[in-house]
Amino acid sequence: MSKLNLELKKNVDQILDFLNKGLLYDALNKIETLREKNPKNYLLINLNGIILNKLKRYDESVQCFEESVNINPNNSDAYNNLGTTLGSIGKFKYALECFQKASKLNPQNNIYLNNIGNLYKDMGDFENAISFFIKAINNDKKNLNSKHNLIKTLTFINPKKNKENFFIKANKLLQSYKTEFNKNKTITNDKIKKVFNDCLNLIDDLIDDTQYGYSHIYRLHREDMKCDRHHKIFKETKIIPENCFSCYKVQANPRNVIDLIKLYFVFDMLRLKNNNNRKTFCETRPYVKSTYVGNIYCYNYEEAKNVKEQLVKLYTVYIDKSYKIWIKRGCSEFGLEYEDYKEVDASSENFMKFDSKWKKKEDDADKNILIRDKISKRLSLNHLTGITLHDILSIKNWLFYAKKIGDNSYKEIYNKKLVSVFMEKILSEQISSRIKNLQEIKP
Repeated sequence: MSKLNLELKKNVDQILDFLNKGLLYDALNKIETLREKNPKNYLLINLNGIILNKLKRYDESVQCFEESVNINPNNSDAYNNLGTTLGSIGKFKYALECFQKASKLNPQNNIYLNNIGNLYKDMGDFENAISFFIKAINNDKKNLNSKHNLIKTLTFINPKKNKENFFIKANKLLQSYKTEFNKNKTITNDKIKKVFNDCLNLIDDLIDDTQYGYSHIYRLHREDMKCDRHHKIFKETKIIPENCFSCYKVQANPRNVIDLIKLYFVFDMLRLKNNNNRKTFCETRPYVKSTYVGNIYCYNYEEAKNVKEQLVKLYTVYIDKSYKIWIKRGCSEFGLEYEDYKEVDASSENFMKFDSKWKKKEDDADKNILIRDKISKRLSLNHLTGITLHDILSIKNWLFYAKKIGDNSYKEIYNKKLVSVFMEKILSEQISSRIKNLQEIKP
C-alpha cells in the first residue's frame, strides 16, 4: 500500500480491520466507495478482488484481479491472487500461467512457488509439485509450508528427479528399511524400539522435525471417499450426507502409544480384498473418548464384518490377545448430533437411514464446495507401503502426545528429549480432556 496517500491508507486500514473481524460486507461497501473516487488504483482493485473472493463471488473476483494486472502488469500479488481464484474454480491451466507470471516478477517469493507446487498436485503432476516445493525450501530453509507439502507428497511417490534433496534422500533411506516381523508371534516392544531408533538414526543428520505439523498416518489405496466434502456439508447444514449412511469403519483403540505404533505396522502389512483405506492417529478432539485410534474404512456393513475378522486375527497375534475390535458407523461428529446414527445393526428399530428431505439441502450445500476440491487429483495416487518420512515424524509426534497425557510407555522406545511445536499447540487447550479419556477406552 506504499502508493496510497495518507487518507486513503487510513480507509484501507479500516477495510483490513473489517476483514480481520469477518465483516465482509462492511469491507465490500467501503472498498466500493473508495474505488468510485480512485477508479484506476490497482491496489484498491486488488483488495476488492480479495474481498469478493472471501465472499465466494469468484467470477467478480477474477474480473478485479484481471483489471488490476491490466493497469499494472508488474503487480505480482494480483497475479498470485488471480491464480488462486482461478484454481478455486477449477481453471488449473490458467491458474498455473498466473502463478508463473507472479513468480517471474518475484522469483524469491516462496508463497508463489508453494502455490505452483500445490497446483501441480491438483493436476496430478507430483514430480513437478516436488520440484517447486524444493525451490521454495531452497529460498528459505525455514519455510514450513513447503517442507510439510513436500514430506506429504513423498507419501505417494518416490521421485525420479531431485534425488540429491535431503528430504528425498531421507525418505528413500526409510523406504529401503525392511521391517521383518515373525509370523504368529507378538511384536515386542524391543522390536519397535529397534525399528524406530534405526529409522531416526537414518535421518537424524538430515531432518529437523520439531515443527512437523501432522500426526495422522494414512494408507489410501481406494478412490477418495470425499470426506472433506461430507464434513463441510455437515458443518454448514447439520445434515449427514447420503453417502455417509453406507460408510462403516472397523476401529481398534490401542491401550498405549507403543501398541498404536504396532498397529501402524499391522495396517501397512494388512492385505485386504478391496484394499480398504486406513489410518492411525492420536485423538485430540475433546469430545471423543478414544485416545489412540486405528480405522479401516468400508463401504457397507458386510464388508466391515469381513475386514474386522481379518484385523482381529492379526491384532490378537501381533499386538494384544484380549483386545476388542469395533465396527462403527461414519464419523464421530455425526453420532454426537444424531444418537441413532451410531447404531450399526440395520434390523434395529432405531437404525438411522438417510432422510430424503435432506437431499435438496445436500445438493444446495454441494454448490458451495470449491470446484477445485471436486476435480483435484492430489489424492490420485496410492500411498506407498513401507516407512516414509511422514510416518516417522508423525510417530514422533505421537510419542510427544503420550508424554503430555501421562502415557509413559513411550519411554520404553525413546528416552531422549521430545519436542513438538505442533502437538504442544494442539494439546494446550485439550490436554486435561485427553488425560481423563486415557483412564478407560470405551466403544
